[in-house]
This record gives sequence, structure tokens and C-alpha cells, in this order.
Amino acid sequence: MKDKKSTEVDGAEKPKRRRFEAEYKLRILDEIDRSPGEIGMILRREGLYSSNLVLWRRWRNKMGEGGAKAIHNENARLKRENERLKMKLAKAEGIIELQKKISEMMNLDLQQEKGENT
Repeated sequence: MKDKKSTEVDGAEKPKRRRFEAEYKLRILDEIDRSPGEIGMILRREGLYSSNLVLWRRWRNKMGEGGAKAIHNENARLKRENERLKMKLAKAEGIIELQKKISEMMNLDLQQEKGENT
């Protein structure tokens, strides 16, 4: 009798979730809104399901007129980038401080060697 776990590991890979750009979603929703009688044809052409439309319409409604959701997402992205850059800056400053200390030590060693040779 085969172990279930071994067949799952050896079996086909888990399909990847499809992701759609915001522009694509809005373009498809706009096309469907302009031609309501051709929804099925558009869905087949694009390889989409009606559930995609339901979710996308909810997403579009949440965005609202002012795009508050989009602004929130952009702010979150910028905060993450800001934190990443702060960490990178701190690392660079640490390296510079280390280089300064090494330079000071080397300079001291050179001065001591010059004094011993004269």
C-alpha cells in the first residue's frame, strides 16, 4: 500500500494562482459594462470565470471615486521602501565608521613605523 504523502510529493506541482494587474481588471470590467450581452464571449476569450468579475467589481467599488484604497496601498508600499532604505543607510554608515577606524589604526601604525626607522 502506497503512502499518501509520498504520492503527493512525487505528484504534479500545485498550480500557481493567477494575478491580474489593476489596469487589466479595469479594462475588462469596462468592456463588459459597455457590452453586457457579450459577457460569456469575453470571459471565454480571456479565460476568466464569472467569479472573477464579482470579486473585481467589489474591488472596484472599494477603491471608490477618489481611489482611497489605491492611495492606502501606495502609502504602505512607500513606508516599506522607506524602512528598507533606512536599514541600508544604517548599514552603509556602519561600514564608513569601520573604515574610518581602520584608517586611523593604519595611520597610527605608519607613524609608529616611521618613528622607529629614524
